[in-house]
Amino acid sequence: MKLHYFLYGILFSFLFYACDGMYDNVDSYYDKGEINYIAKIDSASAKAGKNRVQFTWMVNPDPRIKELYISWNDGNNEATIPIDFNQLNEDRYYSVILDPVEEGSYIFYLYHIGNGHMSVSAEVEATSYGEQYQTTLEPRSIRSITLQDGKAIIVWRTIVENCEVEITYTNVEGIISKQLVIPTEMTTVIEDAQPKSAFDYISTYLPEENAIDDFSVVSETMYFPK
Repeated sequence: MKLHYFLYGILFSFLFYACDGMYDNVDSYYDKGEINYIAKIDSASAKAGKNRVQFTWMVNPDPRIKELYISWNDGNNEATIPIDFNQLNEDRYYSVILDPVEEGSYIFYLYHIGNGHMSVSAEVEATSYGEQYQTTLEPRSIRSITLQDGKAIIVWRTIVENCEVEITYTNVEGIISKQLVIPTEMTTVIEDAQPKSAFDYISTYLPEENAIDDFSVVSETMYFPK
């Protein structure tokens, strides 16, 4: 009988120490108390820009929210931007522009903060474009320029979907004029171009759909035929 009591004692002691140790890895959190998070950022999106990025998101109706905190580049960059609640639209959407942002693609972590509290993060991926992107751009390429029945005919080599062109030329009355060429236009007719006169054109590129900034490159000076 004494053997049974001895075995029960050993088993009880083992269970006591096992249970006591299983909470060691969470004891430190009990001292911190309850974590009180602010309402999380909702429906976040981003638009690319020239050395900047625009963020749009839904601001939840938590009265503690005061600012937007942004972290990116593996935590090496951060910014805090006040939220003006007078600028909220009726759906509670809000937009801010983060400027400057070094050229590159990043994952941005967005937080609501205020009154010493912070929300959990919302992640948004976006790209900032700059000088490196600019160096890749060239004027939209022209295949041929002819003069037919007093009209200048410019034929472009290819469609460039993200490129809009503005031609500056001198018309038959000697007045400086401009003509816009949409990205899908392959043949441009200038009705009043002055023969043998000079012209140039600006090619304006949108780096990606819905970007808030564009980039331009100017062509060399060219001439209409006789």
